[in-house]
Amino acid sequence: MRKSTKFSPEVRERAVRLVFEHRAEHESEWATIVSIAGKIGCAAQTLHTWVRQHERDTGQREGLTTAEQQGERGSFREALVIKAKWRKSGGCAVKECVLTRGDLASCLK
Repeated sequence: MRKSTKFSPEVRERAVRLVFEHRAEHESEWATIVSIAGKIGCAAQTLHTWVRQHERDTGQREGLTTAEQQGERGSFREALVIKAKWRKSGGCAVKECVLTRGDLASCLK
């Protein structure tokens, strides 16, 4: 059985900060991550994920920031709700129907 541990944002921030502070003391970034992950009690891959996300959030790496990811999740949830309401109201007679979110929203009013 897998142990599910939630780490507070403070612990995550401190762990990521430690990785950046101690990079020069180790042969590689991964060695730094493994060392610090063992000290805080998380998996090395977990800490690696936090470091990469921090780099995206601060503009050091390309990709979606945390805020952008949360916005995407909100849009996805909204689309699921619209789709569910649309199906309840009778849906589309065509097997494959492509509508924009605006079209769906106007149909549901």
